[in-house]
Amino acid sequence: MSIHPPAVLVLAGHDPCGGAGIHADIEAIKAQGAHALTVITCLTRQDSRGVYELLPQTTAQVLAQINTLLADIPIQAIKMGLIGSEALTLALYTWLQQHKPANIPVVLDPVLAAGGTGKLGNQASHQALKQLLTAVDIITPNSEEARQLSGQNTLQQAAAQLLKQVETVVITGTHEHETDVVNRCYQRNSPEQNWHWPRLAGQYHGSGCTFASALAGQLATGKTLIPALETAQEYTWQSLKEGYGLGQGQWFPAR
Repeated sequence: MSIHPPAVLVLAGHDPCGGAGIHADIEAIKAQGAHALTVITCLTRQDSRGVYELLPQTTAQVLAQINTLLADIPIQAIKMGLIGSEALTLALYTWLQQHKPANIPVVLDPVLAAGGTGKLGNQASHQALKQLLTAVDIITPNSEEARQLSGQNTLQQAAAQLLKQVETVVITGTHEHETDVVNRCYQRNSPEQNWHWPRLAGQYHGSGCTFASALAGQLATGKTLIPALETAQEYTWQSLKEGYGLGQGQWFPAR
């Protein structure tokens, strides 16, 4: 029998057009040499132009599937993306506080908006997401999400505020008006670290999911944070560089 790959528990939404969400998570995690165990938190009505409706799963359904999986299969990391409702977000916060396996890194991609159609969720669900931050290890917001979650204007101020809740904040820079895309990593009691990537033309659907899942996959294989971040960024940038357009909206990362 061959040695099995490390497993990543993925809690995220379903994107019917396949560019983001669970589709992107599975592909990115597999590319890192890990295996995705997927629990769909939210169905969506969306296309390459944006998200038009969220259809959250019930708390009971999601928690039952998580517990069923973990009773059978050991995991090495957890990745969380779109959750879809206040009730489920709070339930996952409680579950992590009470049941998260020891020494398992939790990566949260705090999805607050969709390209083309704007804000996802309501004020209550966003407040619940802020509470969830305190139960995870790493968050990977884009710069706009970092400002919304923190209530601060500059990225340094946003990171300082978020570090009061979570140990590591990785802010991606695709939404900033800079020549390069600059991704920034902030850790408690450590200096800021930056990576510069050539900016690609166009808008991409699923880049945040791809990056966060690649990072979780790298951590699951045993890499420490900074090498895992570097490999995940390289994978994501190459996937975007080779991206393709299926519809009339954003392009999808190639895998």
